[in-house]
Amino acid sequence: MGDVEGQGFLFGQPPPSRKGGEVDLAPAATLWGDLGQRLPAGVRLGTSSWAFPGWAGMVYRDSHAESKLAADGLRAYARHPLLRTVGLDRAFYRPPSIDDYRQLARMVPGGFRFLIKAYQGLTRPFADASGRTHGDTRGRTHASDVFLDASFAAHEVIAPALRGLGEACGPIVLQFPPMDLRPLGGETTFLSRLSRFLERVAADPASRGVTLGVEVRHRGLLSTTRARDFVAALGSASPVLIVHPTMPSIAEQAASLAAGGDAAASIRRPRVIRWLLRPNLQYEQAKDLYAPFNRLAEEDAAARRDVAACVAEAVRGAADAYVIINNKAEGSAPLSAIELARELDAMLAG
Repeated sequence: MGDVEGQGFLFGQPPPSRKGGEVDLAPAATLWGDLGQRLPAGVRLGTSSWAFPGWAGMVYRDSHAESKLAADGLRAYARHPLLRTVGLDRAFYRPPSIDDYRQLARMVPGGFRFLIKAYQGLTRPFADASGRTHGDTRGRTHASDVFLDASFAAHEVIAPALRGLGEACGPIVLQFPPMDLRPLGGETTFLSRLSRFLERVAADPASRGVTLGVEVRHRGLLSTTRARDFVAALGSASPVLIVHPTMPSIAEQAASLAAGGDAAASIRRPRVIRWLLRPNLQYEQAKDLYAPFNRLAEEDAAARRDVAACVAEAVRGAADAYVIINNKAEGSAPLSAIELARELDAMLAG
């Protein structure tokens, strides 16, 4: 398997050469300092990764190879006044070690947080004949050895992140893919299993202090007949709202969750949003259209407004908010973050 989003140097691959000059913050990024200061401290906007050469001039002062940015870019990225978090999507493919996480924590200032995607084996029930759960698992019949395994989650996924990152550890997101729930017993049985899993994770001392997020790509779980059961199954975990073709709009998701009883609980847990992909595209299509991710190729004003409204609601309820933005959302995640910050600033001032 190749490197994912330029983060492979952290997971057993040799580090790239450090020749070619230091990676520094782009001077243009400092123009957003006043806007960053106006945003509440608990609002953390960020991107799915940091290793994109096309961000030269907006995040990075100079142009660097992806491998150079993967190794050295995080220090500069984390100094951007609007980027207070970053997604660790690479953890979805292999759980990082404590030392991996400690290396990351040393690269960022106080107040910065990582949003981590939990290892996919926890959330994908079926594997191929070799036990691999990545890729399209539809039609597979082999069971994942660690699907909803609370002990594995607590000790192999959560504990290393908490110990390695310390205060820099943000939410750990359990991303469930689009899947037919009938082989698992249907929606009711799945939610029962999810509830028991989350209860066991919360009860394990190795998980003490973690913030868990649950992301589903199954519209039925947010339907009017299931939303209350879904919210109840989450317990203290945060529902993750996503902008993605498999799900209704952010506004519709938030309305379903509120109808299911989530509004009252939102004060005690952060709002987590992942702005990933516009409804009319697939990832590879968006990548081909938007690379090298240095412009807003297709603005999604409706999604931006919905995301800003959800964050503003969290702020008014004294809750933290995390927003992770993918380049495939509009064409350039840092530019999307700037426009989102502007819209949110206007909402909070109004």
